[in-house]
Amino acid sequence: MRWLKSAAALMLCLGLVAARDAGTKVDNPEFKSWADHGIGTTVTVETIVNVAGQEIKSEETGKLTKKTDSECTLEMTFKLTLPGTGGTQNKTESRTVPSKVEQGTEYLPDNFDGSYIVLGNEAVTINGRKYACKIVQIEGTSEGVKAKGKCWVSDQVPGLMVKAEIVGEMNGQKLDTKSILKSVAIK
Repeated sequence: MRWLKSAAALMLCLGLVAARDAGTKVDNPEFKSWADHGIGTTVTVETIVNVAGQEIKSEETGKLTKKTDSECTLEMTFKLTLPGTGGTQNKTESRTVPSKVEQGTEYLPDNFDGSYIVLGNEAVTINGRKYACKIVQIEGTSEGVKAKGKCWVSDQVPGLMVKAEIVGEMNGQKLDTKSILKSVAIK
């Protein structure tokens, strides 16, 4: 769920926040969304960020590589298409998703401070499959990005991400981010 640093606004769509209660550990829904599936399960999300008249495309793939009762380990692969050059940058890193998190941070991306309002539910169809989603309006900051937008999250998808539309600002530049689930391969 906490994937692309180069498109930090995307991170905002992957989380919801309730009232914070520091110190109380609760079940992590992202952990459950991965732990319910077999090793090798993958999820790919496609993101387009428009900033300063440039369009930056990325594809983030999370692959479940290990799971225990206390955490899931993901191999995160990022493919960033550079504007104007057609070139790409690729990066792979490991990410740990704990089974428990601080209450009030259950759906927050790493390094995020913000709030949310659940606007309701909506079925979203992608590639012929219907996902039951919560529509969440979010507002907050992450890694220097101030952002506000809507996210569609579903416990039917490992990592929860179905789609997002986020508007943000970083270093005085407006970011317009749209993300959508590209594929899910359950093992």
